[in-house]
Amino acid sequence: MAESNHTERTNVRDTVDLTQSVDRALQDARIGLWVWDMQSNKVYFSPEWKRQLGYQDHELRSRFGEFEERLHPQDRNSILATLKAYVEGRRPDYEVEFRLRHKDGTYRWIFSHAFLQTGADGKPCRVSGCHLDITERKEAQKERARLLAGIQASPLEADVPQSQLGNILESISDGFVALDKTWHYTYVNRQAAGLFGRSPQDLIGKHIWTEFPEGVGQPFHLAYEKAMSKQVFIQTENYYEPWDRWFENRIYPSSNGISIFFHEITDRKQAEQVARENAALLRGQNDVLELIAQGTPLAKTLDFLLLFIEAQCPGMLGSILLLDSDGVHVRHGAAPSLPSSFTEAIDGQRIGPSAGSCGTAAFRREPVIVEDIATDALWEDYRDFALKHDLRACWSIPIFDEQHQVLGTFALYFRTPGRPTARHWQLIETTTQAAAFAIVKQRETEARSRERKRTLEILEERVVTRTAELQAKNQELEHEISQRQHVETLLRARNEELKAFAYTVSHDLKAPLRGIDGYARELDRRHRQGLSERALFCLTQILTATQNLDRLIEDLLHYSRLDAETPKCTRVNLAQMVESILRDRKPVILERNADVVVNLSSASVHTWERGLFQVLTNLIDNALKYSRDARTPRIEITSQELADAVRIMISDNGIGFDMKYHDRIFGLFNRLVRQEEFDGTGAGLAIAKKVVEKLSGRIWAESKLGSGAKFFVEVPKLGPLGSGE
Repeated sequence: MAESNHTERTNVRDTVDLTQSVDRALQDARIGLWVWDMQSNKVYFSPEWKRQLGYQDHELRSRFGEFEERLHPQDRNSILATLKAYVEGRRPDYEVEFRLRHKDGTYRWIFSHAFLQTGADGKPCRVSGCHLDITERKEAQKERARLLAGIQASPLEADVPQSQLGNILESISDGFVALDKTWHYTYVNRQAAGLFGRSPQDLIGKHIWTEFPEGVGQPFHLAYEKAMSKQVFIQTENYYEPWDRWFENRIYPSSNGISIFFHEITDRKQAEQVARENAALLRGQNDVLELIAQGTPLAKTLDFLLLFIEAQCPGMLGSILLLDSDGVHVRHGAAPSLPSSFTEAIDGQRIGPSAGSCGTAAFRREPVIVEDIATDALWEDYRDFALKHDLRACWSIPIFDEQHQVLGTFALYFRTPGRPTARHWQLIETTTQAAAFAIVKQRETEARSRERKRTLEILEERVVTRTAELQAKNQELEHEISQRQHVETLLRARNEELKAFAYTVSHDLKAPLRGIDGYARELDRRHRQGLSERALFCLTQILTATQNLDRLIEDLLHYSRLDAETPKCTRVNLAQMVESILRDRKPVILERNADVVVNLSSASVHTWERGLFQVLTNLIDNALKYSRDARTPRIEITSQELADAVRIMISDNGIGFDMKYHDRIFGLFNRLVRQEEFDGTGAGLAIAKKVVEKLSGRIWAESKLGSGAKFFVEVPKLGPLGSGE
């Protein structure tokens, strides 16, 4: 789809570019040009189109509204409906007259002729047309209507004083003559006499066909006879071959003869002809662009272009030669109407200062006009061969790209000597520009094809190289995996040995520890009265040490068992969990008159309940323990809901710690205070850290010595990676 849109935009741009040569010719003929792209609703207006309405080229934007908004209110609906019907195929053509608002506020009469172009899908996509200002003609028609309204009948029968009638007839811009039934002039006004090159007095009483015998049999003669014999009004526009001019005639019959209003319309007819020719030329250009956009081979595109141009100029034989990559030879491009024996003979010829028309034009980089091959020195080496094929004139023009590099030549051959007219030069400019587009597009396509081919080759080379690298890397990975599997097997065995060792150690340690504790308690119970003060002190120390050692062994067992335990996740209500922990510690809270604040924004989290319970228990216990010496111990428990996790914070106003020991406090059996000051084994935070890591979360702290501490626990909302229900 993107490629299709790009192609369509390119076609519109190329169409507008190609019309620049047509613009120049149309501007000389006072004909405006417009191209409406229906998909974007943008319109190209030529400078002449804008000039007819009093605007500079930059004053009107390229949008359909510029045309629609300037239509006369009485014309707008009918013209838009006509255009719509033409686009939808309900009208065979679009040839209309309407009024457009001038920059000065007045309205100008416009004659417009257009043609429709369809896209590759067969649907209308573009309308191109010509504009011709016919205001003067319309004013002349209006003047005649005014005159006829005054006379109200044929001048031969008008009940108007002769002096008044003469004044009226002499004031109009049309020529006027009156003929009696015997075809003799009875009245000739000054305008008519001027067109005839005679004086009115010379013609009065003279027979029309005696004075102008060359008119007998012409369309005017036949129209006069018909109006006279059938007594019908006739309006006609005809070419008068003897004078090589066009005239419009309005013929009014009466019982006494006929009255004729006429004026020359040669300029308008020529302008209309130019408009038709250039509309056809623009249509052909668009067809060529469509072929280019569709990727039609260059030879077929150039053949189509030359056949189209030949149809615009009967008797012409077109040829396009392409300059070879070596810059010194020309190769056959297209010549659909030239004899194949001739095109084969000139294929591959060298360019040079005297190499016929085409070779010389490519060498000089300028047009070469040979009016007569039979006598021109440039054709000395090729003359006999050209004359053998009845070729007498050849005009060759170089084809340039945007950098003004020669791409080839376009030649026009004729079977009679001659030189180019203005119409020929217009066709030449149009053809060379269209051919340049086609050649450049073809070369760009070939360049892209070579680039794609080279890119594919590079990619294939890289794929081969990368495949070899991946195979080598795969072998390395397989070796590493094999080693890793071996290491993991050893680690599992070592872990099992460590668990067994930890269990054995704890069992072997607990057995004598229970004995020590039992004997010490028996001494305290049965023989306390007989012991000295020093003995009682030692006994108390023994009991305390055995209790601490027992807790240490339990923490060690718990820590070692965490590796083998798989978290089981459930929906945990944080508020209920914290409330349960605080309820068990209510006596301590009351005893220390601690202020505990709970503000949990997250109601629940999906996680390992027992693990999170142990983490929060350890942190709350630490907060209560290390803030006991504060004037009013304050514990704050809050939570914050993140995008994919829940963060819990437990803060206190206790003794705090130096942040340089941050990582150390999460180590096993690492303590920053003495046992005598605060009891504990130093395993709580290590256990908490290990549990949080199993929850795929993280734990950290912020503190300042003497200013309390904040501990943060962050766990995923959806539970730890790899956990099960």
